[in-house]
Amino acid sequence: MQKRLRELRSDPEHGLIQARAGADWFMAQVRERYGRGVSGVDYTQPVETEIAWPCSR
Repeated sequence: MQKRLRELRSDPEHGLIQARAGADWFMAQVRERYGRGVSGVDYTQPVETEIAWPCSR
């Protein structure tokens, strides 16, 4: 950990670029996981939200 911190402190701009890229990637994954930011989806179209729960009886 200390070695990595020294590396980041030696070139803080590079460390910030890496951290930002990681944060952008993470947020893209979160958006995709929850159905946002998926290519090919038109988010302006209405979506059915009242769907009957399947009965297992």
